[in-house]
Amino acid sequence: SDQLSFGASGAFVDGKHHRATNAWLIGKPIHGTARWTGVLDVDYRPEFLPGFGLRGLVRYQGKAAIYNNQARDWTVYTPDVLLANVGGDYRFDVSGRELTLRWQVQNLFDTRYWNSGTATCCYSLSPGQPRTFSLDLSIGL
Repeated sequence: SDQLSFGASGAFVDGKHHRATNAWLIGKPIHGTARWTGVLDVDYRPEFLPGFGLRGLVRYQGKAAIYNNQARDWTVYTPDVLLANVGGDYRFDVSGRELTLRWQVQNLFDTRYWNSGTATCCYSLSPGQPRTFSLDLSIGL
């Protein structure tokens, strides 16, 4: 309907190292890449509240391998994680300009999780983002 919309996406990645500077990595999953990921989202814009909208999103990321092949060969796996975000907006006019007030809560349930990535010299592992609140106002020009 015009008031309610849903979205879904997902991916399965079966990538493996075929060439590497360290032979130990051959055949192992790609660093920091989850095999399974998925997103479900919903957007609600009620007719009885013009300019107002709510949205929610749930994101799943499967476990991912983290390698340290600098000093010795070892593997750590990040656990799979399910994260939820909610937010909303309100659009209104002031002196002929459209303003949009937005709010969002990322990681709604303050889930503890790990991010994987690469730096210029080595593989990295860092804590995921804690629950984060944001509020912003945009002005149409």
